[in-house]
Amino acid sequence: MRNHLISFALSLISESISASPDPVRLSLEAESAKWFCWLLISGAVVALGCVLEVWETYVSLVGWWRKRKDRPHEENETSWRIPLSALGLFFVIVGVIGETIFEGLVSNTDTAIRTHESEVLSSAETKAAAADQEAGDADERAGKFEKDAAQLKDEAAQANRRAAEANRTAENERLSRVKLQKELQPRRLTGRQKEELAAALGSEPQPIVIGFCGFDGECIDFANDIGDGFKKAHWTPTFIVRTIPPSGIEVGFMKGSDPLLVKLWVDKVRLALATAGLSSEQTWFDLGDQTLAGGFQRNVLYVIVGPRPAPKASP
Repeated sequence: MRNHLISFALSLISESISASPDPVRLSLEAESAKWFCWLLISGAVVALGCVLEVWETYVSLVGWWRKRKDRPHEENETSWRIPLSALGLFFVIVGVIGETIFEGLVSNTDTAIRTHESEVLSSAETKAAAADQEAGDADERAGKFEKDAAQLKDEAAQANRRAAEANRTAENERLSRVKLQKELQPRRLTGRQKEELAAALGSEPQPIVIGFCGFDGECIDFANDIGDGFKKAHWTPTFIVRTIPPSGIEVGFMKGSDPLLVKLWVDKVRLALATAGLSSEQTWFDLGDQTLAGGFQRNVLYVIVGPRPAPKASP
């Protein structure tokens, strides 16, 4: 899923530069969106397969526990949990294969979009060079023909204006591409940022749960970097997968937690993250929210790391 925002970002940049739609880009974006939709469906199939295997896993654990305690345990070999578990395994295999295929298709389409945008930039730069040459020719003609100096100077001014406009367009495209490349880089913390985070957390280490989005390598790496900062401050982070988290970073407790804990730790953790250059939002998690493996618990401090936010269009 690391490249699924590229089509959207390039679309915003191109629209900020040109008022007319680009049919080639629109077609590629539509294709990328289609493959990304199938990628999400494959992820849902994997999740469904995992859910179907829960029953069999639970029965196996119960049997294991009873045998360790020398308690009688009889398994129902005609139970529906056996075919359901097999069906769940099938869904997981099919979903993982689908994710691999559609991730590749999304990546290929996004590569085609970047190639097309590079060609648009190259064309703009060529026009800028031609306009510069035209301006130089006009200035030279003005020096040779003094009696027509006024007219030639006017032509030179117009050519210069066209050249300046073309240069501004080319520069805007270059700056937009630089900004896009920066926003699409994987989120990571440097060693210095980890030290700044640890120093800002202070000398009162606490247990903390760090949730992260599964099937997203960029999100997992970023959550591990944040966990390293907490470990440097001697905190005890526990990493748990959360399905479909919102983008960005959330800090908070479950509803019904001790208000004193919330007041003491939420602002402190958010300030420490800000010291390391990371923005976050305070969140109250619902009791019935099952998107976190094992669910949310009262009086437990959570830092949820979601997917990378979508790049914003240039004004």
